[in-house]
Amino acid sequence: MIIDGLSIAAISLFASYSVVKTVNSACDASRGSRHRLPPGDPVDTAGKMMLPGAIMMDLLPRKITEFMMNQRGPQISAKLREAGEHEPDAKSQLGWQLMLAAFGFIVGVGISGFSASALLIVPVGTWFCWKVPVFQINQRIESRRKTVVGAMPDFIDLVAIAIEAGLNLDQAIAAYCARFDNPVADEFARVVEEMRLGRPRMAAFNDLAATLDLDVVVNFVTAIQNSYELGGPLSASLKEQAVSARRCRRTLIQEKTAAAPIKMLFPIAGLILPSLMIVILGPAFIQIAGG
Repeated sequence: MIIDGLSIAAISLFASYSVVKTVNSACDASRGSRHRLPPGDPVDTAGKMMLPGAIMMDLLPRKITEFMMNQRGPQISAKLREAGEHEPDAKSQLGWQLMLAAFGFIVGVGISGFSASALLIVPVGTWFCWKVPVFQINQRIESRRKTVVGAMPDFIDLVAIAIEAGLNLDQAIAAYCARFDNPVADEFARVVEEMRLGRPRMAAFNDLAATLDLDVVVNFVTAIQNSYELGGPLSASLKEQAVSARRCRRTLIQEKTAAAPIKMLFPIAGLILPSLMIVILGPAFIQIAGG
């Protein structure tokens, strides 16, 4: 029974992850044409389609949908924003979780029927399928944060050089965003666009720092704020921030290097050592059994 439960959990997890990955890839491709528009250009949203998750939510009674959105909507929107979604669709994401949970429930009932093993198989499969989109979003957030930490030193250096060349801060950031395609350029292009639409500069930067919640970004925003409030030279402050950002990147690399032996321990202990034991001791056991 336990093996059946683990099997259905693994099958449901793999199938659900594949579905979510495929849908996210399709959504990213549909956004690709407007993802790297220069700051200030209008965004075409006429071709935006209604995702199956949103359709799922519309099929539920209105009160249930409102209750679920009030309970889970803000948290899901915040997670999607951290993952890089500038227009987070919490309704569609929650609908996907419901669809996958229903998929896990149906597969679990179909495999186990109404036997005693269903008490384990059905809840495990349903829980795994419900959590698959959450795992996938957390993976995207972690990957995006690492990319931002790695790209921030070069971004700060180029902005400082552009300011020394005579550009103001907004023009320097816009020049970087027009030439690079990475999460840093994506986030700061949105900041520049918000400022062009009339939002106060520091409000846009502080919102970015709160969303990414990374020391290197918080320090960059603090340097800009201090420069504008105290009147110090911005380029010199940014050069110091670039040095600090490279130090953070080096620390991250050292932490990943230090964690590598620990991560290698489990494959070695679980896969390589058993294989060696079979190859070395297997013939001896065969001879003993034959004797």
